[in-house]
Amino acid sequence: MASTGEADRAPVRVGPSMIDMGTGMYAVIGILDALRRRDKTGEGARLEFNLFESALSWMSQSIARYSQTGVVPPRTGSALATFSPYQVFQGGDGQIFIGASTQKFWQRLCRALALEELQEDPRFIDVPDRVANRDALTALLEARLAEMSVEDALGRIRAAQVPCAPVLAVDGVVADPHVADRGVLMPSEDAAGQPILQTRMPIGSGAPPETAPDIGENGREILAELDFSEEEISAFVTSQVIMEAES
Repeated sequence: MASTGEADRAPVRVGPSMIDMGTGMYAVIGILDALRRRDKTGEGARLEFNLFESALSWMSQSIARYSQTGVVPPRTGSALATFSPYQVFQGGDGQIFIGASTQKFWQRLCRALALEELQEDPRFIDVPDRVANRDALTALLEARLAEMSVEDALGRIRAAQVPCAPVLAVDGVVADPHVADRGVLMPSEDAAGQPILQTRMPIGSGAPPETAPDIGENGREILAELDFSEEEISAFVTSQVIMEAES
């Protein structure tokens, strides 16, 4: 968390539970890798996954930079520390993300916003200059963006083929035409039979996720598949080794 948030404010938590979900993904990747190696070598593997090491893996870039420079990377808000302009900007009626990470994108952005004079400003000549003078550049860009709506700004910047996007809350994402066109959201039902929107997996067949079972719902069936007898399974229940879902 020390790397997330604004430089002059307390650290903030990332919205989604990235470490939990990331550890789950690492587990899947590790299992698939172990299965492939078993197919090749006939050898099994002992796998271990934990939240702490998953968190460290997301910090690899910052750790590598610190090991070379001895400088603790500062918090930069929505900005990417190594590029500028590459962050969220305040527009006339909302917020917009702009990712001008290369010199070509920077030149296109200046033309799109009619700020060609910034290309000759010695503070913004190249990426290192723009990173060093990020605050001044942000102020100039936001002054121009404040003169137009987000829709107008997006139209100009997209026409210039510079990466950009509106900052949408959840309701805006659900109603976004691109999301609808991609079929990312799928109507489903929760465990109580109530309607719910689910996001399809971005890999595999793209099938909607199944409703999670109640705690202990499939315990008996799974143990039976593993050749435990009914008496053994009942003993597990009695001794609270496993739980059974409430009827």
